[in-house]
Amino acid sequence: GEAMAAVHVRGELAEQLASSGDIGHPRSMLQARFPQLGSQLERLEEEWWYCPEQNSAQKELYGRREPKNNLKIRLGRFRKWAMSRNEKVIVAFGHSTYFKELMGGQHRRLRNGEMLKIQL
Repeated sequence: GEAMAAVHVRGELAEQLASSGDIGHPRSMLQARFPQLGSQLERLEEEWWYCPEQNSAQKELYGRREPKNNLKIRLGRFRKWAMSRNEKVIVAFGHSTYFKELMGGQHRRLRNGEMLKIQL
């Protein structure tokens, strides 16, 4: 049979936190919901999104928007990680704003479920 592709969970692919809908869920909740990704999720902090002390989906608390500079730092980390990989093709799932910024802000917004090929 075919070998299964490696799965890596990368917290820096999170959507830029701009509203209450952008707040992530704790790692433990994700592990319970997606047990097949347990070991990959283990690498995330329990509260891995921007400014968890002021932003919590469970507490219905939205107190701080993520600055663009913080997003750019995350973009740099992901780019560095992707460039260090031996794979020729990496499939990454994320949000439109993230990928638009990854491309230097030069691309239009992606529609829900839309795919885009990017060469780093």
